[in-house]
Amino acid sequence: MVEDDQGRRPATKSTLIVVSHAIEQAALATAEDGPMVVFALFQRMAYFERERDVYQRIAARSAATIVGVVDVPAAEPPQGFDLVALDSAESLAREWTIAVLTPRFGAVLAAVDRETVDASAATLETGRVFAASWALRRDAAMYEVQRLRRLLAPRLPSTTVGNVDAALDRIRDLPAGQGETRADAVARLFADRFEREYRRGLATRARRPVVQQLANAGSHGPVHGDGSATLPGVLEESEFRRWALGGTVASGTLAVSLIGVRADRDQTLPYRLGRRVAGLASLEVARTLAGVIGPTDRVARLGDDDFLLVLPGMRHDDAVALAYRITSGGMIAPGGDAGLQFAATAAVTSTRERPFPLDAIVRALDWAVQHRVPVAALPE
Repeated sequence: MVEDDQGRRPATKSTLIVVSHAIEQAALATAEDGPMVVFALFQRMAYFERERDVYQRIAARSAATIVGVVDVPAAEPPQGFDLVALDSAESLAREWTIAVLTPRFGAVLAAVDRETVDASAATLETGRVFAASWALRRDAAMYEVQRLRRLLAPRLPSTTVGNVDAALDRIRDLPAGQGETRADAVARLFADRFEREYRRGLATRARRPVVQQLANAGSHGPVHGDGSATLPGVLEESEFRRWALGGTVASGTLAVSLIGVRADRDQTLPYRLGRRVAGLASLEVARTLAGVIGPTDRVARLGDDDFLLVLPGMRHDDAVALAYRITSGGMIAPGGDAGLQFAATAAVTSTRERPFPLDAIVRALDWAVQHRVPVAALPE
C-alpha cells in the first residue's frame, strides 16, 4: 500500500474499526501512568452512538475526554466527556481520529475520508476507504492532541482546556519509552496483515466483477417457469438493501450518484411473444447496464422493468451524462444473442442520504415516462 506525503495509506473502514477498538482498549487498561487525555472524531453521531458506553468508561479514567461529531443533538445531556459540535463543511468533519496520551503511553489513529469505496467490499459502508495512519508512539499521539487542542479549544469549557494543558505540561518534557518503536512496529504489522487478509478474503468469496461476469457470460443464465431470468452479478432488491445498508450507516458522509432506469417494454423485445421472452429481455437490459459501470459500482433490479445504478463518488454532472447515454437508444448489450438495442427513461440524483431516496427516484421515473422526458435530473 502506497503512503502519501503525510505517511498515510489507503485503509478500509473494516480495518480502522479494529485499530480504533484496540486504541480504546488501551485507554481502558488498568495502568498507573496518568493523567490521560483522549481526543476522538467520529464524523457522525450514528457512528459514535455505538461507542458511547466505551467513552463514558474512558472519561471516568481520564483527565479530559473530548469527542467531536457533526450532528450533536441540541438537548444532549452531560456524559462525563465533552461532546463538541463540528460543522459538516469543516475539514474535521471528514476525519476519523482517536488519540490517547499519558506520561508513559501514546496511541493514535488519524484517518481522512477519501469518499471512495473498495470494489470487493461486502457492504458499501465497510468498503469506505480512508487515507490513514496509526502509531503506538507517544510523540505521534502528543502531536495529534496538540493539534486538536488548538483547533477545538474555542469550543471547549475552560476547565477542560486547563486539564488538557496541565497534562501536556507534565508529559511534554518526559523522555519517550525505550520500547516504543518496537511496539509500534508490531502494531503496524498486525494492522497491515489484517487489511491484506480482509481484502484477500473478500476477493475469494465475492463474485467476479459485474462487468466481466455479464460481458463474458456464455448464456443468459437460468430462465424460470414464470419467464423471469436469473441475472448473474446483478443485485436483487433484498441483496441490494443488504449491500447498501449493512452495518452502521449515517447520512452526510459518502456521496453516491443514483441512476434509476426504466426499460420500455414496447421497444425492448416483443413481449407479446411470452413471459419467457420478457425474462430474457430483462436480463439483456441488465447485461447492458452492467457494461457501463465501474468496478466499485452496482446494478440493482427494483422490478421487472426498473433498475438502479449505484455509483459511489461519481459527480452529479457525470451521472447525468451517463443517463443520457443510456437513454439515447445507442446502447447494445455485450454478448447478448439478440444484440439488444433498448429504449429507456432515466432519473438521476446525487445524495449523501442514508437510506437512499429510492421513492424519489421511482416518482421521478413515473413523471418522466408520463411527460416523455428521457432524463429527469433531481437536485443534488
